[in-house]
Amino acid sequence: MTKPVERLDHYKPDGSRRFSAAMALVLLLAAVVALVVGAVDSFPDGLVLVLIVFVAAVVLVDGLRRRGPVRTVELVAGVVLLVAVVVLFVRWEHGAGALVAAAFIVLGAMAARRAFAARAVLAPAPAPRRPVVVWNPRSGGERPPRRTWMPRPRSGA
Repeated sequence: MTKPVERLDHYKPDGSRRFSAAMALVLLLAAVVALVVGAVDSFPDGLVLVLIVFVAAVVLVDGLRRRGPVRTVELVAGVVLLVAVVVLFVRWEHGAGALVAAAFIVLGAMAARRAFAARAVLAPAPAPRRPVVVWNPRSGGERPPRRTWMPRPRSGA
């Protein structure tokens, strides 16, 4: 007999997940706007910061999707790139758009993670008592079909 479904503590059916998803999209749009403004406002150094923020965002999003040691490596690399943006911003004294975009990307990733969190923990399914193998005898194989739409060429023409 299986256990009943247990609800997680952070699941709230009052629309907070929908709000988190909307905020993730709004923050992503704000980050894109801040990146464009930062690249145009302080060209060419701002463009370097924008590219670093973009690479950091791609690495962080991919790191959030994965599991295991690859996830750890990607998350650490993304954080190192964001720290590099802060250091370069302090050093060059311009490129605030890239810094704001980095903050928006981090906040948007946090909102997206909350929006797409698992809602329930399910008990593992029991093993089947009488497993069945479904086999289609007409599928697979390497012989050509018996009837074709195109006529076959004649031999010895």
